[in-house]
Amino acid sequence: MVGPRNERDLASVVNHVSDPTQPVRLEDSLAEQRARSAGRLTPEVGALIRRETEALIASGQAAQALKVGSRAPEAELTNALGRRVSLAGLLSNAPLVVNFYRGGW
Repeated sequence: MVGPRNERDLASVVNHVSDPTQPVRLEDSLAEQRARSAGRLTPEVGALIRRETEALIASGQAAQALKVGSRAPEAELTNALGRRVSLAGLLSNAPLVVNFYRGGW
């Protein structure tokens, strides 16, 4: 999820992490995010997002994505603090979840 933009978004994030025993399904999280943003989008922007989403699905890119349990290729990336880290180095300490975010627009 992209970082919270306002207090309502922040409350949503806090609700998701406040009880770590309760799993959050990606589908539920995405549906919630779509519902929150529906009232903020103009019809034109909503149509553009739908068209681009459909084009992305039609492109077949998802078939090329790594699947759950797949080994990621070795990579060195910059973390949120601007430091270079390698996946192999991180994996040597513990299991790893890699989260990519788009930053601010």
